[in-house]
Order: sequence, then C-alpha cells, then structure tokens
Amino acid sequence: MIFIGIRMGQLVATLLVVFALVSGPAIAGGADTGERKENNAAATTAQRTGANGVRLINPSLYVARPPAGKSTPQRQPSLEQNKILAGDYPLATVLEAGQNQFNLPFAPANGHGEGRSGPRSLQRRFWNPRGATFEQDSWPFLRVNGIDSQSCFECHNTIGEAVPDGAKTLARVRKPGAQGGPAGAANSAFINDQFPEYSGQPNSVMTKFVRNPPPVFGTGYTQRLATEMSSELRARAHAARVAATRTPGTRQMIALVSKGVDFGSFATTCKGDSVDTCNDDTSVVVGVQGDLVVRPFQWGGIASSVRHFARDALDFHFSVQAVEKVGHKDCDLDGLVDEITVGNVTALASYVAMFRPPSQVIEPGMQQSVERGRQLIEQVGCTDCHSAKMTIDVPTLTVMTPPVVPADAACPEEISSLINPVPKDDHHAIQKADQHLAG
Repeated sequence: MIFIGIRMGQLVATLLVVFALVSGPAIAGGADTGERKENNAAATTAQRTGANGVRLINPSLYVARPPAGKSTPQRQPSLEQNKILAGDYPLATVLEAGQNQFNLPFAPANGHGEGRSGPRSLQRRFWNPRGATFEQDSWPFLRVNGIDSQSCFECHNTIGEAVPDGAKTLARVRKPGAQGGPAGAANSAFINDQFPEYSGQPNSVMTKFVRNPPPVFGTGYTQRLATEMSSELRARAHAARVAATRTPGTRQMIALVSKGVDFGSFATTCKGDSVDTCNDDTSVVVGVQGDLVVRPFQWGGIASSVRHFARDALDFHFSVQAVEKVGHKDCDLDGLVDEITVGNVTALASYVAMFRPPSQVIEPGMQQSVERGRQLIEQVGCTDCHSAKMTIDVPTLTVMTPPVVPADAACPEEISSLINPVPKDDHHAIQKADQHLAG
C-alpha cells in the first residue's frame, strides 16, 4: 500500500512518500450479465436487507456487472495518484485541487445523479411522481435518502455570524471564509435507506434520521487520534493473545484504555502456542466495534478515515461513484464510469483533513463566565465523553492509497448509505502497526 504523510500544524508542507508497495489486479469494466428490462410491477418485490441490516437494491434494478460506460470528464485541476505519490505536486496544488472538489457543484457530465433506472430510481419516482423519473431529463434528486445536493460546500458552508467592524448598525452577517463549518436547518440531511418504493410498502417511514451538517474542522487531527487509539487497543489485544498462548486453556483479560478513554475489556483463550488458536471474547468491549478500530466519522461513528467518509458521502449525496469504491464500472447506470478518480479523492480528503481545528477566542470581560462554564461541564459530567484535550503522539496525518477493486468484483448490492454499521476496507490506517506487532 502507498500513502503520503502531511506534517500537521503547518499550512504549507512537503508531501512525503513514506512507504510504497501494493500489487493487485488491474481494474477493468465487468462484462454485462444481460440486459435488464424496466419492470414497474417489480416495485412490489419484498424489500431485502443485508446481513448488517442495510437495505439491498431492488432486484428489478440491481445489475451486478453493468455495460461499459463513457469515461467521466474530471473537474479541473485533476490530479493523478501516481504523481501525488511521486511528489510531483506541491502541497498547495493538492489543497487547491481538493478545495475545487469541495466547492464546485457536480454536474451530470461529471457523474452527478444516477441513471433513470438507477439503484434509487423507484424511491425517486415515489418521492416525486410528477418528476417523470424514468424520463431522460427527469428531476435527479431524492432528498430523503441521499442524492440531495451537488457539492460539499452546499452544506458545510458557515463559520458563524458577526457584526462587521465599522458597521453602522448591529445587523449580523456571515463571517468571511465560510468553508468547512456547519449549516442551517434547511441544509439538514434526511437519512433513510428504508424510504418506500411504492405505495403501501410495509413498515415505511418518511425518514429515520435528520442530521444538521457537522463542521469538518480538525478532522485530520481527529483521524490521527483515532489511528493511534486503534493501534493501542489492538496492541493490547495482541498482548493478551500472546499471554494466552503461553498458558493454553487459560482465559486472559486485559483492560482496553487509550488516551484516557475506557473501552471496556478484551478477553481471549488459546488452545495452543499460536495466536491463530485463540478464541476472542469482545462481549465486554464498549464504545468500539469488536475489531477495535476507532471510527470517529459519520453520525454513527462508522468511518475510520476522512477518505473512507468522503468516498461514501460522494456516492450517498451526489451518486458520484469513486473508482476506489466500484472500480471501472457504471454501478449507478448513468452511462459514466470513473466518476471521480483515486487522485481526486486524495485531493479532496487532504483538503478536508487539513482544516484547522477551532480555537477559542475569549472576548474582554468574559473570562469569568467562560471559567464558570468550564467548571459546570465538568461537574455535570460532559467531559466523561467529551474530553477537553487529547495528545497526538506523532503529528503526521496519513492519507492512504485505497486497495484496488478487483476487475471481476460485482457492484455493491446495498443502496448507498451513511448508516452502515460494518464498513468494509477501512482498516488500512492501522495495518502498519499490526504488521509491526506480528513481526
């Protein structure tokens, strides 16, 4: 695997190629498994869900290996991953390209939206039956299960309000430099993979979650903290396994604590002198999944890196499907492939991750009030979960190169979602630590 290191705490820094080696099959468009005809009657097919509870695409719409599509024109500047890794672009160029990906609206020519018979087309038709969803020039949005916007900036666009210096009135305006912050209620996301496809669908609701867009300030610091915590938790679990191999049949337990946060305990029992014989018990692990990967992103805490978050958000909100998610396939059936390249997702993730964390500015005369507030949140117990500060051991942000999608891999069966509790392929940020432990 290949990754680039960005020294945090600097606005301008040098891209460093830290480590590089991944081999894998080249990706190619999958062969068509057969032309699927539109079948409106199939809308009544019983709803299916995957093993993790996330809704599967309606069988009448799912195509495992769609016909080849046209290559998607990338928004400029467009960066190539191999050149990023070779250090051919200065960091300023990477961030400029990432800002472009963040701010500029995606158009249909750039992969926005799905085809008229795409994975969420029945939901779109039910949501807006007068939108002629199955017509070529239909209303492209769904709103209640993604396909709800055209750019990241639409929802992450404000850093507060203030009275301008020298103003003649007390009228407040948006603060300048409004990127990366949250937004108002009108920009809220409605999350509902269960939104119905036809009238009378059982157990259907309008929405499951309504979420105001969160700020993305300091996400790089958050990712680094999570990576270090994941490595420590997994190292503790590995230590328990090693101890258990020395006394086969004896249960070994270890406390899972990292950076002052208690994640419960990990236990294991081994049959022999190899960790491969261990039977792990994660029943008393709390606050993290059984694989001990800390996932600080998305509302449910399901993504371990900014890149993983960005990849799925592009698909959910815009139906812009990244090469690193679907390979060179047209899984949303809009006639386009390679809707956003690996290099451009790297640029977007780097830009988002480099947003500075907020700093507190205490206005004159407010010091005592701020101190009372600090004492109050400690007394109430807010800081039991919301730690006032954590220390990063190695202040380097890692933006990983994703694994190659195999050429013969089918399109994802799940409707694009931001509530998947068991994301795949997001353990790469801690693999190096695991390899070190194994060695």
